[in-house]
Amino acid sequence: MDGKKCNSLSHYSPFILWRNYVIGILPLVLVPVFVFVLPFGICQFLTLAMAFALYAFVQRNRASRFESCTLVPFTAARVLFALTVVYVVIDLVFHEIPDETVKPYKALAMPIVAFLMVLRTNLRSSHNSLCVDCMMRNGSPFERRVLGHLYSSENHYLIPRLLVIIGLVVVLNWGYWYYAYNLEYYEWSDSLVFYFLPLIIFALDVVFLGYRYYLLYVFGHKQSSTLAEGMKNLRVMLISGNRVCFKVGQDGMLDTPFAVDDTFSEIISAGVVRDYMTERVGTSDVRFCYGSIDIRGRKAMEHYFCFVDGNDVVEQFAAREGIEICWLDRAEISRVYHSGKFSPCAGAEMSRVFNILVTSKIFDLSGRRKIKLRGYVPTFSIDEIRNSDVDFSNNRWMILSRFNKSSSFYWVRLLWYKYIEGLG
Repeated sequence: MDGKKCNSLSHYSPFILWRNYVIGILPLVLVPVFVFVLPFGICQFLTLAMAFALYAFVQRNRASRFESCTLVPFTAARVLFALTVVYVVIDLVFHEIPDETVKPYKALAMPIVAFLMVLRTNLRSSHNSLCVDCMMRNGSPFERRVLGHLYSSENHYLIPRLLVIIGLVVVLNWGYWYYAYNLEYYEWSDSLVFYFLPLIIFALDVVFLGYRYYLLYVFGHKQSSTLAEGMKNLRVMLISGNRVCFKVGQDGMLDTPFAVDDTFSEIISAGVVRDYMTERVGTSDVRFCYGSIDIRGRKAMEHYFCFVDGNDVVEQFAAREGIEICWLDRAEISRVYHSGKFSPCAGAEMSRVFNILVTSKIFDLSGRRKIKLRGYVPTFSIDEIRNSDVDFSNNRWMILSRFNKSSSFYWVRLLWYKYIEGLG
C-alpha cells in the first residue's frame, strides 16, 4: 500500500505496551541509584544520555512498519530531559556543599519532576504532541478499530495510574525526609528510601502489569477469531457537486451509506470500489483518498471519493435499500461535525479532507506560504475535490496543518520536535 497511511496493531500489542512501559520507567527509577553510586557532577550527563536514548527509541518505533504506542517512553524522555536541567542547577548552586549532603535532595527531586511531567501528559491527554503526530499519520482509534481502542484505553489507564504511583513515591520519600531523616546521623533506611524505594515499587508494579497484560493477551487472542482478520473495509464518500451524501442512522448519527468488505491485500482495492459503485449508482468515477493497514492482523480500511453528476440514482438506491440519506454542503458539514453528529469514522474522514484542502491552499509541501498574508484562511468548495491534484494520502499535509513555517517560534519548535523528539 505504497503512499498510504500505514499503522500496524496486532493482538501482541498488550505485551508490547508492557515492554514499552518497562523501557520508559526503568531509566527513571535507576536515576536515584545512579545518584547514590556516581560521583558529584556526573549524573546529569547520564540522565541526558538516557533521555536521548529514549527519544531515539521513540523515533525508531515511529519509522517502523510495526509501530506501537510509545507514550510512556516519550513522557519518560521528557522527565529525564527536565531532570537534567534540574541537576545542572543543583550542581551550580550547591557545588561547595559536600556530596553526601546534596545527594538525598537530588534523589528526592526525581519523583517531583516525574510527577509534574506525567501530570502534564495526563492533562493534555490526546493533545500530547506524540498522540497528535500519531493520529495525523495513522488515523484515529476508530479507524484502527479494536486495537486502536486498546491503545487509547490503555493510555487512559496507564498514565493516571503512573501518576498515582509516582505520587505515592513522593509522599513516602518526602514524608520520611520530614519525619525520620537526620542529616547528622546516617541510617541504612535513608539509602533504602531515598535511592532504592522507586526501584522496589517499580519491580512490584511491573510484575502486576505483566500479569494484567498476559490476561489481555489471552482475551485478545481468543477474540481475534471473531474479528474480520484477513479482510479490508472499503468506505466511499459520495460527492455530488458541492454536497456530500450521508446515511442517517437510527440513533441520528450520520455515516457514509456506501461501504463494502474485500479480502485483505496490501494493494489498494480501487477496482472493487469501482465495480461496487457502478452497480449501485451507475458511476465508476472513483478516486482513492487514504487508508490504514494492520500488517500482522491482516486488516485494513480504505477511504475513497466517488463523484456523481446528479442525485436521482442515489435517491433511487436509498429508496430501494430502505435507508434514509441526506445531502450536506460545506457549512452544514462543519455545523454537524462540531455538534458531534457524525460517526467517528465519518468525522475523521471529513476532518482530514477539510484540513488538507485548506492547508494545500495556504502552504506548499515544504511548509512555505503560497499567499503571504499571515492569518489568511482561504475558502474552498467541495466540488474542488473532483479535479484537485492534492494527494490526500500524503500525511505531510496533516503535519503542515499544525506545524508550518508560519507557526510561532518555528525554528525552536523544529529543533525540539523534529531533531530532539523525532516528530514531524
